[in-house]
Amino acid sequence: MISIKTFSRKHLSLISLHNDGYRKNGGFGFSISEPSLIISGDITSKFEIIDYRKNGFTEEQKIKLIEILENIYTKKRFTQQCIIEIKGDVPSHKGFGSGTSIRLACVELLYLLNKSLYTPTEIVKESLRGGTSGIGINTYFKGGFVFDIGHSERNNIFLPSNALETSEHVYPLVLLEENMPNWDIGICIPNNISSLSEKEEKIFFQETCPIEPHQSYESLYHIVFGLIGAIKENNIEVFAKALQNLQNSKWKDSERNIYKGNIQVVEQKLYDCGALGVGMSSLGPSLFFIGKDMDKIISKSKKLLPDCKIFKTKTNNSGRIILNNGNS
Repeated sequence: MISIKTFSRKHLSLISLHNDGYRKNGGFGFSISEPSLIISGDITSKFEIIDYRKNGFTEEQKIKLIEILENIYTKKRFTQQCIIEIKGDVPSHKGFGSGTSIRLACVELLYLLNKSLYTPTEIVKESLRGGTSGIGINTYFKGGFVFDIGHSERNNIFLPSNALETSEHVYPLVLLEENMPNWDIGICIPNNISSLSEKEEKIFFQETCPIEPHQSYESLYHIVFGLIGAIKENNIEVFAKALQNLQNSKWKDSERNIYKGNIQVVEQKLYDCGALGVGMSSLGPSLFFIGKDMDKIISKSKKLLPDCKIFKTKTNNSGRIILNNGNS
């Protein structure tokens, strides 16, 4: 048996979502150390997926993943199929990038169990991920933060990654990827706010895009001059301010309003508890927050938000860890 430990990521925003831009999509995000997953693979007579998570894959998602592995198995003329076990506390469709990290880990495990050489680029291509965002496919291997400027395609079609799964798409161009400062990160997962299905995500993109050009430019300013500048100077106050402002940009504000004000209620309570900046990851509904006395903020917020799972984690500057029989 071979196992891979994967780490979550926070995707702060997509950027270029207007018609006829130089490039399409692009975004910014970073890796965190928890919650994490252990994804194990062992040789067996046929492909099987066992997901032990409380909020894990549906049967339809398992079937889809098995089809991808079977196609690789046939195309590469591999001799070994495998059973995949998924363990950990990363829920699906909550803004942690679990779908991408699990897909990449499963493909990588198939190559490892067949003792086949590979590159990260090949794993990404075979996973069919990265059609919209370059964050998860890069933090999986390297951790840290990723700033990508999207795709050169200019077809004015905007869709989430799960609706753009093909090995033929153009991958996002990474402009910058570096380590994050050693910051505490608070995580808040509202238990009473339901996440979007893949179908609902697709509808949201179709109804919201395109945005106006100046609205894309606004997001870019907050990300480059605010977030990235603050990271480079290890300035948590500027990072927090830019994070706040990014929430009010057109795209991020539209994502947050999916939940009809419920996200804003939780967010305000986190600010009341001392958070300096609060952001929603991807399409949510999980939130992350930063502050100077994280233990105090966590303690207060647990009392004020009993319907949320709240905990502290750290930024992560390491990619996935490959474990052989429990040893890295």
